[in-house]
Amino acid sequence: MTFVKDILSIFFKKGVFFNKIDIQKIRLSIFLYFIISILELLSLGFLIVIVLSLLDFQNDLFRNFEFLKNFEKKNILLFFLFLITLKYLAQIFLYYFEKKIYRNLQNSFLSSLIINYFYSTNDNYYHNINHSSIISNIVVEVRAVFISFFRPASDFFSESIIIIFLVIFLIFLSGPTVFFAFLVALILLFIFLKKLSKLANKWGRKRVATNSELVSFIGGLLNNLSLIKIFHKENYFTTQIQSLYFIVTNAEFLEDLGQKLFRIILEAFIIFIFILFLYHLLNKGNSNEILTNIIAIFIPFLRVVPAFLKINTSLNKMLYAYPSVIELKKNADNFSQYNHKDLIPSETINFNDEIKINNVFFGYDQNNFVLKNLNLNFKKNQKYLIIGVSGSGKTTLGEILMGLRKANSGEFKVDKLNFNPFEDYKWKNLFSYVPQDIFLLNTSIKNNIAFGEYKENINEIKIRESLINMNMSDIDMNLQIKNFGKNLSGGQKQRIGICRALYFDKEIIIMDEPTSALNNFDSVKIIEDILKLNKTIIVISHDKNITPYFKNIINLNKL
Repeated sequence: MTFVKDILSIFFKKGVFFNKIDIQKIRLSIFLYFIISILELLSLGFLIVIVLSLLDFQNDLFRNFEFLKNFEKKNILLFFLFLITLKYLAQIFLYYFEKKIYRNLQNSFLSSLIINYFYSTNDNYYHNINHSSIISNIVVEVRAVFISFFRPASDFFSESIIIIFLVIFLIFLSGPTVFFAFLVALILLFIFLKKLSKLANKWGRKRVATNSELVSFIGGLLNNLSLIKIFHKENYFTTQIQSLYFIVTNAEFLEDLGQKLFRIILEAFIIFIFILFLYHLLNKGNSNEILTNIIAIFIPFLRVVPAFLKINTSLNKMLYAYPSVIELKKNADNFSQYNHKDLIPSETINFNDEIKINNVFFGYDQNNFVLKNLNLNFKKNQKYLIIGVSGSGKTTLGEILMGLRKANSGEFKVDKLNFNPFEDYKWKNLFSYVPQDIFLLNTSIKNNIAFGEYKENINEIKIRESLINMNMSDIDMNLQIKNFGKNLSGGQKQRIGICRALYFDKEIIIMDEPTSALNNFDSVKIIEDILKLNKTIIVISHDKNITPYFKNIINLNKL
């Protein structure tokens, strides 16, 4: 029942997947399915009439079509051709309309999902985010939901409508015999599908969980290939990947096998019912009666059987993809409700004198404070070094200052004006950030410095200025970075990261361990270049070699 409720809720209520306009389009497509079903019913009816007109309607079964005796056979045939043409044209339009809807919905939902990941203001979610789950959702699960759930759902709805109309039509022709045959068939199919749905759901959940684990595992291995090669563990980890991948492919195999077995059982069952019906007719003994009944039942059955098979395939796909729907819905529920456009700062804070933080506390629980009663001042254009042992809260302090982590309590001021760093994007707009590991894209140095800027908005003058400031004026800004920076030295990568911070021209630059991957010579050169910048610089580091270059040193172990 939960599965059925979720389907009705997804398709007919505004929610995670569809907005109000999307729901209206889906309802329109269902209405068009009704029209096509009526056209198909009429065309099948006329096909039966055309065939049986050769028998001059010598059968009580077709007494309701007596009025057609007044029409010439060729006119009935022309009308049949008109109906069938109209049906096919309507189907072509509907399929195009529907596929376009789901293509646009898939793109829209994926964009919305990525935006939610990027703009999430849920502090707990932001810092405990499962990267492999996100990658799996974006790359695998969204596609699985739209291809293996929503599109089959449309097929399920359309074929169900057609079957309902055809069953009514057959009852109209043949009376209670067909009705009871279909009733028995539906009861047996329901029992079988209930068992199959549990298995499909189990296989689907296994696939979703293993896909996420596989993405995480492969990502970790690719980041540590050198370690794997040094210890000669290629075979071990290859076997581990194969084991996980087998779980995914085995779930897909079982799901596909279930579909095929059900199809065989369904075909056999329909043929069995049809044979029983023929046996019933043969007992009547009237050859003309038998022939007309066989034709009347056989022609609709030609459409009913593939409709049942398509419903089976669609339902199995939906049940298999249902865990993906739940996974995406669960992720979407983690996000705060907001308009992401409102989070893009349209105003800036005037920073003329100093930033002060007073009585700042931060801990992962009330009994374990990493930062306790912290009071600090940062003067404009001064250079600061934050030091401390591992676990003293250096990086955490940087995240709190940038508004990326929420303090338990404390006061934050810019020139005596109070702000809430975590919730106020104007505060975040004060900062540029150079992380410990510089993230580079496989594109030009220019595009890496102007990170995330559209081509037409890139300011090459500012890029040249940032390169000059970091003693990289001799490098070609159009040089293509390969394999996320493998063709650059550690010092070059670090300088490009700083150039990026300079390009965006924020008041304050926070650098997290900028010299950790460099030798002493490169470390000193970069620090000397940093100290020449006309910016407020906050460097977080445990590198003792750079301590003599700073006048303002904040030792968290002594606060």
